[in-house]
Amino acid sequence: MKLKLTRQVPTALTITALMLGLTTMARAGDPQNASAPPTAPATTITADSNASLPVPAPADQWIQPNWKDPGLVLPEVEFDLTLSDVGAKLRKQFHDGFDVILPGSCDWQNPDDSTPLSIDPHNVTMKLQLKNVTATEVFNAMNLVFEAESAPLRWELRMNGNRPLALLRVVPALLRHPMGEKEAPLPRRRMVFFVGDLVGDGKSGGMTMEKLFETVKQVYEAAYGDSGMNGDHLKFHQEAQLIIVNASIDKIDFVQHTLAALRDKARMSKRTAVDSQLTPEAQKKSDASSEPDK
Repeated sequence: MKLKLTRQVPTALTITALMLGLTTMARAGDPQNASAPPTAPATTITADSNASLPVPAPADQWIQPNWKDPGLVLPEVEFDLTLSDVGAKLRKQFHDGFDVILPGSCDWQNPDDSTPLSIDPHNVTMKLQLKNVTATEVFNAMNLVFEAESAPLRWELRMNGNRPLALLRVVPALLRHPMGEKEAPLPRRRMVFFVGDLVGDGKSGGMTMEKLFETVKQVYEAAYGDSGMNGDHLKFHQEAQLIIVNASIDKIDFVQHTLAALRDKARMSKRTAVDSQLTPEAQKKSDASSEPDK
C-alpha cells in the first residue's frame, strides 16, 4: 500500500544547511583528513547529582566505529531533492563507495496523538549546500537538518560485512505532537465558596441553590468549553449553601470572579427594587445622598 508523509514530517525540509568556510570541513587541501570522520557532535550536558558538576550524556552512536568513509572530499555539495534521489546522487559522486538503503512507507502511532502517521521517506525533500565535505560529513549535516525540523528520521552509517552502508531509519521515539510537546497540566486545587447571600426561594429574592449552581456552571462552560470540562469538577451542597470547585488555580479564580459579578448584579437588582418603592421626593434625597462630595 502506497502511503505518503503527513503531519509531523514535512514534505519539504526547508532548512538549508550552509557550512561555508568552517575549518572542520575545509579538508580539500589536507589529504590526511580526507577519510577521517567528523568530530562527534556536541553532546547534551547534564548535571551530576552527587558532585554538582556537568557530565556529558552518552554520544549518539549513529556511526559504527568500523564505518569506512570513501576518502573523497567534494569541493561543493548542493541539492534540493527527495531523499531517494539524494542517495543515488551521493553514491555517484562518491564513486559507489557505499550502499544506500531507505525504508518504504509505513504507519506509526504517535504517542501524543490518536491519529496515525503515514511516513514515506522517499517523498521527503532535502535542501542542502555544503563546501569541502566528506561523505560522513554530508550525512551528518542531513541529520542536523532532521533534528532542526523535528523530523523522526536519522541516517546511520554502518558496515554490511565489508561494504559501507548508509541506512535511513524512521525513529518512533522522535515523533512529537503536531503542535509541539504537550504542556504539562496545571496543578489542581479544591476550593469551597459560600453562596448563602445569593440563595433565596426564587420568588421573594435570590436564586434557588440549583439555579445558582446551574448559572455558575453555564458561565464556566462558556469560558472553558462544555466537553466535560476536561476532568474539572463543579459541585454544590444544598444545605450548607456551598459551591465546591476542583480545578486549576486560574479556573478557581474565574469561579470567584463569576460569584463576585453575581453579587454585583444582586445588589443592583435590590437597589432598583428599593428605588421603585420610593416617592419622588425620597428618590431625589436618595440620589443626592449617593452623589460624591464635591
